[in-house]
This record gives sequence, structure tokens and C-alpha cells, in this order.
Amino acid sequence: MLGNIPATLPVDPDDVLWFGRMLQEKGIDVHAQISPAIKAARDLGIIMSLMNCAADKISDKVCVQAVVPATFDISLATATISMIRSLRRVISLKPELLDSAWRLIALSSPVSIPQRRTSERDHIWEILNAAVYSHFGEGVQLNDANAGVDVRGTFGGTPWGIECKILYAERNERRIDRIVDGVKQLESDESVARGVVVVNITDCIDHKPFQQSMTDPRSMFRSTEEALAALKSAVRDFAFKTSTATFQRRVLGDKHGRPRRKCRAVIFIGQTVALAARRVNVYISQFTTLRSPYEAIDKNFANRYHDGWRQLQD
Repeated sequence: MLGNIPATLPVDPDDVLWFGRMLQEKGIDVHAQISPAIKAARDLGIIMSLMNCAADKISDKVCVQAVVPATFDISLATATISMIRSLRRVISLKPELLDSAWRLIALSSPVSIPQRRTSERDHIWEILNAAVYSHFGEGVQLNDANAGVDVRGTFGGTPWGIECKILYAERNERRIDRIVDGVKQLESDESVARGVVVVNITDCIDHKPFQQSMTDPRSMFRSTEEALAALKSAVRDFAFKTSTATFQRRVLGDKHGRPRRKCRAVIFIGQTVALAARRVNVYISQFTTLRSPYEAIDKNFANRYHDGWRQLQD
């Protein structure tokens, strides 16, 4: 139970146990060398595992519930377990993708709720985008170097890159600067012919309605569709606010008027944790601004990217 609200959580304790085994296999001390977010996920996984054991030993007619302590950050734990589940699916699809990233992962925090900026969190966003790309691209690789795009691969026989950004700044001008930095990195990378800038705006949207849904019964969303519609509205409004005439001009060309041709779209991604229909879940919404004029393959890439997230999280 969340306070006085009965709720179910999308937690598979096996995901947490798998993650702990992976960290230990990589030589990471799960008692000392993990972030608070990972600790919260571990604790929630243990609670759910014990509840499952208890449920197996009693009648099916008995409902087992546990009261979540007021000091426990259920949003953080739920978001982290969702991240762990995604990482597990990465391993099943492309085992070598995470070979050099485990210590960063152990110190990371999820990108689906507001968190302070760390290099580990930025790297998790790159890893998740590589995982999404792996669902529809070929030869997908993370870029470990400091130069060039964050993720490379091939789509439709053409080398496409993904430049990954998380926005934290309050000023719209600074946010635009950050996105344009990604456009420049795409343009300067000779290994890709086309690409997109994927921008996580989770830290820039108002999460109060979603947080209140977990503490006030009157604020709980009646359905997942209602919660998703609220998030979609927030992401769309942010994208409209950011996509100014100045933004469009800077994406399409540099200050000398020279065209920038490689960036085919800017994809805004917003995430949150909310309680809807008495179930806590991580929600994600995408809003895409295609370059003008765009080509069919540009839209196809954005649509396949959206489908990749669904496959990663479903």
C-alpha cells in the first residue's frame, strides 16, 4: 500500500536478483559500490520477493499487502527497477553492449524521474538509446570516445547516429544551446550520413500531478490512458515552447548560413512515475519535430524509435 492507497507494483523480483548477480560477476560490491537508486530497487525487490514467498504458502482467497514506509522513495525504486528490466532486455538482445559500462550502471540513477545530473546518468541515457536502436537498426554501437555521436548504427542501408542529451537548464535559450550542440556533433561525425538528437526532458516538466497521484486518493489517475495523456500534454507543450524560429534556424544552418543536413529530427522524450487504476508504473511519451522538408525515411526512423521503446519497456 502507498500510504492509504492500495496499489500494485510492476516489480519482478527476478529482475533485481539477476541484476545483483550481474554486478557481483563484474566485481562490484553490492553493499558499498552502488548508488542510492540501486539500493532502493534492491530493497523493493527483496520486499516483493518475500511477499511472493508468503503468497505461495497461503490460500488464493487471501490478499497479501505490505505498507510502504513513509520514508521509502517508491518512485525512485520503481523507476530504477524499470531501468534494470530494460538493461536485462539489452543483455538478451545484445550482450556485449554493456561490457564496459557496469561500474557506471552501478552508480547511476534512472532517467525516468527528476534526479541531479551525473555523468553516470548521462551514460545510462546513451545506453538506453543504444538498446532502443538495437531493436530496429543493424551494427549498433556505443561510442566510447569523446568525439562524434553517442550511438552509431545502420538503418535502411544508411549509417544513422543518435546524439543523446538530457536537459536540466531552466532557461529555454540554454536548452536550445544543448540541443544544437548535439546537432553539431552529428554534423561533424563523418561516420554517419544522417541522425537524430534525442532529448530527455524529464527534469524539465512538472511532475506534481504524477507525484500527487501516489499520495492523494483524489489525485489518482483513473486509467493508464489518462496518466499517459497528461504526460503527452506536458511533453508536447515543452516541445512547442522549445521549437522557436531561432531553434529551427540553428538546427538547419550555422551562424554563417551554411546548411546542416545530417540532423533529420529532434525527438523529445518525457518520462514519469504515476499511480493509475491502482497500479504504479513508469510512463513515457515522445514528441518528434522533423526537419522541414523531411523525407519518408526520417519519419520512419522516428516511428521505429518509438516502437523500440515499447519493445524495451513492455
